[in-house]
Amino acid sequence: MGHLRSWQTEKRVQTFIVDSEEVMMDLPPDLRHEVLFHMHRALISRIPFFEGKPMGFVAGVVNSITFIEAIEDAAVIRQGEGLGNDGDVFFILKGVAAVWKNGVVVGDLQAGSIFGEMAVLSDEEASASVVPRTRCDLACVPGKMFLALLAKHPSTFC
Repeated sequence: MGHLRSWQTEKRVQTFIVDSEEVMMDLPPDLRHEVLFHMHRALISRIPFFEGKPMGFVAGVVNSITFIEAIEDAAVIRQGEGLGNDGDVFFILKGVAAVWKNGVVVGDLQAGSIFGEMAVLSDEEASASVVPRTRCDLACVPGKMFLALLAKHPSTFC
């Protein structure tokens, strides 16, 4: 009897599983952006960079984010690395990271800060190293995706 109940429960659960990506892709683009914006509003509100940006741009960035954890003293970006637009753009969600230039700490980045974008935008080497002082939760966007979104929304940085 227990196996039958287990099987019935499993079948019932399988019936209600919905492929959220498929549902999202079926929505008209404007509605998809609104849904993404709504689903991730807490994240978006914690990052000043997103203030005043077009909803389509913000939704595109949020949709392409990978969340990573950076440990203390392990460089996320190293000065002189030839990342260019093959690099990533990072947003600090939690934690503090030091910015090192030529072996000297020149500042700190806090939650809400963005880094890596200058190397991506200029297609050059990283101009500084970013090293977490504490464990950092980061949102990472591939540089090429970031550039593609900027190309679709050119007013983003005007």
